Parts: sequence; C-alpha cells; structure tokens
Amino acid sequence: MTPFRHTTIAIDFDRTFTSDVEFWRFFIWHAVRRGHKVLCVTGRTESAFTRREVFSVFGEKTYSLLHDIIFCNHSPKRDRTLALGYKIDIWIDDMPEGIGAADKTVFERLEDMFPVCETLPVFTKGNVDPVKVWTP
Repeated sequence: MTPFRHTTIAIDFDRTFTSDVEFWRFFIWHAVRRGHKVLCVTGRTESAFTRREVFSVFGEKTYSLLHDIIFCNHSPKRDRTLALGYKIDIWIDDMPEGIGAADKTVFERLEDMFPVCETLPVFTKGNVDPVKVWTP
C-alpha cells in the first residue's frame, strides 16, 4: 500500500524544465519511481527540429522516463491533452494562463506578453549548446 495516489503530471518545457534542468530531471526520475506519469506538454509547434531539441535538452535517460511529449502548436494545453485522452492532475508551467486559455487567439495574446520559447538565447542558433551546458 502506498501513502499517495498516482497522478499524471504535466511539465512545460521552455522556461520551466529549462529553468533548472538538473532539478527537473531529478524530479521526473523521482516522480516516475514513485509511480506517477510525467508528460512534457509544450506550447511549441511540432517538427523534426523541435523534437530533436527537446530530446537533446531532456537527455536520453530523462526522455525515456516521460510517458509522452505533447506539442500543442501554440494552442491551449488543456484542450490538447484532453483531446489526446489525458486528464492532467498536476500542471507545472511558468505560464499557467496558457493551460486553459479559451481559444487559440487568447493563447496567442498571452504568449505575446512573454518572450517566446524559440527566441530564448539558449535555443538561438550559434549561442549556447544546451547539451554542453546540461549533460544528459
């Protein structure tokens, strides 16, 4: 008998996971070890490039622990996860307003209030290589 309930946890990628990679790697490892499902739910648009970049920053070990990675293509995260059959119990996100934004226009307006993930210096071509900074 475990003293907790198994939960599904969604962690955002940009400005959340990337804010302290080692901390979140340990968090994911510990959560999965305790029986929780952890998904990465990102507002990014899915492409081969973004998949490689996300894999690179998570690192092979942490990536393999994730139950799924969901690219929301800059749409409300709750709508996207529900459409894929996930009920998220706990959201970890630097911009919680984007989780349940009413529609894509509201989400885009919220995104305009913050620096967009793809423009962060660490992800700008020719800048810091995340793999060299955060060894997977």
